[in-house]
Amino acid sequence: TPTSASALRWRAVGRAGDGIVQPWRLSSRIRGDSIAAVLEQIEFQYGPDERAVKLRGDANVAFGREPQLVMNLASTQIDLDRLIGLPENMRKRPLLAFKTFADYFGGAQRPPMPVRLGLSIENVTLAGSVLQRVSGEVVADAESWNLDVLDFRAPGATQVGLSGRLNITPKGVAFDGRAKVEARDPRALAAWLTDRTDLPTITAGALRVEGDVKLGGDQLAIDGLTAEIDRMTMEGRVAYSWGRGERPPRIEANLTAPDIDFDRASAL
Repeated sequence: TPTSASALRWRAVGRAGDGIVQPWRLSSRIRGDSIAAVLEQIEFQYGPDERAVKLRGDANVAFGREPQLVMNLASTQIDLDRLIGLPENMRKRPLLAFKTFADYFGGAQRPPMPVRLGLSIENVTLAGSVLQRVSGEVVADAESWNLDVLDFRAPGATQVGLSGRLNITPKGVAFDGRAKVEARDPRALAAWLTDRTDLPTITAGALRVEGDVKLGGDQLAIDGLTAEIDRMTMEGRVAYSWGRGERPPRIEANLTAPDIDFDRASAL
């Protein structure tokens, strides 16, 4: 028979990619029986109190032969810069921040049952700037993680959309999927990505980029790339490798275009 509403609270620990044990806490009111349960007024906190990520929401759990947890969490503000704890002189480097954030959750355990997690966050601070209207849906089971969709608005009036397969390993998070970027102000986007305000004028037109993205280990690669910037189009492949030790960062590009403006291409 269904139980009366009651409070559920527990505290456990998670391990970040750098090996540091991070506390997390979840509290909720739960109603249910042996068939299904409803979790209401969920409050989830990850990380120490002074720099924790906090979300609220609700969930439905189905038991039996086909168990599943469907959870929706939301927040008005999350500061990932504080969570991942990058040094001040490295916080405004988005590529490094993205990679550190991915590595942060390396080694996460597979869920004990299939999970569908929906996220909605109004503002996310990352690499010294704010990503707006972040929304996504992650589906996970004992075999795989999939990012059904992730949308957010980045600097430069840039809309970003991602979908694909996630692979969470002890070495970090790998991603293989599709990405689409549309920027109304490519100069502002480039200034954020490079942490430079002295960039030459790239273009007054919009930037549109789409391709198959592979992120893993020390490399970010975009295959099947199609890009359009101020009536200049390009196709091909671009890869970026992070530096390690004495090895410097490296960019590899194989692009074709019907025509090219070297002044604008050089600036880009």
